Amino acid sequence: MKHLRETIVADIMMVKVARWLRLMGIKVSDAKYIDDTDILNYVKKYKHPVLLTSDVEFSRRADKVGINAICVPAKLEFQDQVAYVIKRLDYKLDKNKISTLCTKCAHRLQILNKSELKDLKNYNIPNNSYNSYSKFYYCKYCKKVYWHGSHWNHIIESIKLIEKKAYKK
Repeated sequence: MKHLRETIVADIMMVKVARWLRLMGIKVSDAKYIDDTDILNYVKKYKHPVLLTSDVEFSRRADKVGINAICVPAKLEFQDQVAYVIKRLDYKLDKNKISTLCTKCAHRLQILNKSELKDLKNYNIPNNSYNSYSKFYYCKYCKKVYWHGSHWNHIIESIKLIEKKAYKK
């Protein structure tokens, strides 16, 4: 699965993991349903789907209907869960893809300069952030704006830790 041609769908238990995978440039959709049968039907419409879940029985049901399920151990800490998925996908982290996808909807982000954000009220950017940063990332689908604020160093350190855990021998 090195090229990630498969579509990855995360169930409700994997929402946080999915958000971090998107942050690292891996396109993951959140299942649009709560009911397991509805999720399986949703996932089956994709050509080569992968389902992320931590529900062992649900994972077995997915396997029985031909869906490649990655059953992420629920007992693992969050960063270990993300590392587990990356390892199972056999994905090599591409640092150029970090922060290229919307963490909410997985669509590609547009880079905007400060001058392109004329009306701050439409983007919910605090004045302090607007004044402190010059580069912003915008999702035209969900209208969310991101920037590499003071939390960014912590995010990068978390990604490095996840990467180290995923690739350890």
